[in-house]
Amino acid sequence: MEKANMLKKPSKALEANIADYHVDAQIDPGYFLIQDIMSKYYGLMEGLNTFLKELSHPYRNWQFIVKEARNYSLNYFHLMKKHPEGPAAARLYIEIFLHAIQSAAKPATKTDAADNCLLFIQKIIKESGTELQRFKPILDESFLQIHDLEDECFFLFVKSYYRIKKIAEDLIAVNPDASIGYQAINHLLVKYYQYTYAYWLSEADPMDWFQKEVEEKEFPQNLSEIFRDISGSYLQVLVTTLKEIIKDELPDSIEMLLQLMALREYGHFVETYRKVPQQLFESGGEGSQGRRWKLFFLFHIMNTSGLLMIHEEALREINRTLSFLIASEEPSKIQTLIQKTFSILKKRAEDFPATALNCVLNMGEGVYKTDDNDFVNFFTDFLIDLGFQSPMIQGVGNDWQIKVNSDHIQNIRTWLKLIERKPQWSVRLLSAMIIHLSISGVFIKDTDLFPRDITRFLNSDIEPVYNLSKQLARLFPSFFNDIGAEGELRDISTRLDEICHRKDVLIHFLRKQGHVESS
Repeated sequence: MEKANMLKKPSKALEANIADYHVDAQIDPGYFLIQDIMSKYYGLMEGLNTFLKELSHPYRNWQFIVKEARNYSLNYFHLMKKHPEGPAAARLYIEIFLHAIQSAAKPATKTDAADNCLLFIQKIIKESGTELQRFKPILDESFLQIHDLEDECFFLFVKSYYRIKKIAEDLIAVNPDASIGYQAINHLLVKYYQYTYAYWLSEADPMDWFQKEVEEKEFPQNLSEIFRDISGSYLQVLVTTLKEIIKDELPDSIEMLLQLMALREYGHFVETYRKVPQQLFESGGEGSQGRRWKLFFLFHIMNTSGLLMIHEEALREINRTLSFLIASEEPSKIQTLIQKTFSILKKRAEDFPATALNCVLNMGEGVYKTDDNDFVNFFTDFLIDLGFQSPMIQGVGNDWQIKVNSDHIQNIRTWLKLIERKPQWSVRLLSAMIIHLSISGVFIKDTDLFPRDITRFLNSDIEPVYNLSKQLARLFPSFFNDIGAEGELRDISTRLDEICHRKDVLIHFLRKQGHVESS
């Protein structure tokens, strides 16, 4: 009995953690300046104070902080511009973004913080007007702070949509007569280019990789031209040019800045990589050779971390190209390509689940059309190994909708469409689906109109797998006549809520839960 009581007793460590988290945070005095600048906007103060309290909390929600910091810094910069302490407030916002980059756990939050930091710096430069000199020390300080970040954090600025080179262009545009005063931005640009060229030199030379991978005896004459702007030799030329600029020009001068701006930036290499697959396709001539070359290089793009921003686009191109090859070539020639595609999908499905599922569907439909049972079994092995999108229910949002994995329903539909093609050949896929849904559960909204999918599935040739089909159908909670809470349920729950003037929290919650469109 004593042992049982000990097991029921809450953990002291857990109690301590909960107590720490639920502390009533007071706004840090360092943020009083932001309150002062916004004080005329009484309607905004409640939201602003919530933001500042979150900033002062020992366990910060960085995603919320970055979102709110973007809102207040960009939409109310005109107030900072007029305020005597405006530059100090701008410094606070930049420090918030930089702190988020270093402290946030989610990569997406870090990326947003870096993007918003550069966007805010751009706004300061463009909209300061005659007040630019007041903000110039803050800008220079921010350039040096970004420069001093660790490589992992600095890389977020290197690959950001908001280019550092564009910030340099804006600096010159707003003050074209200034010939000095550019030391901080020059210092940042030098590291930016050094990091960019070092990163691309650390990757395999794309032309050498391509020639080894495709193992062709002859290549088109323009192959070196296709890869010229991303080749190792071209990068070495850029490195040499950068060293000469650093040696020959004064670090504070506009001449150094102009020469740095003439160099190739990170985005140039991304754009060149994006164009290479299509150029290889055109160079491959008629037939499937060009498509194979295109596909091989798309695989290379997907395996290059520095090209993350074009991975989803590359995945869509893999989808289209592979679907054509499946339809036009013998299964034995395609199996290696399918295997490589699934190895990439397994790594990237978490980042681009909808695109990955669309790729799986198109591949699968092509495989089933070959009418080759062995080929279908080969494909099914990899599809089951890829895994399944579970509902991952996380609670209820402010709109009373249940927070759920939106790709769950797409995964169900994808597998169902493939099973419908040839139910007799899809026994393992059907069994895997039953297991996944039994273990992880099923979540289907009434507005998904899922009965249509069930009808289509039941109208397919399910006779050879009737028992499995019946087991699957029983798992779907979507057999109803009305969408949402209709009739008596809605009327009675609404009347109960109105009797309590919508002030009874429990009744109001139950009413809303009954009205949401989820089965």
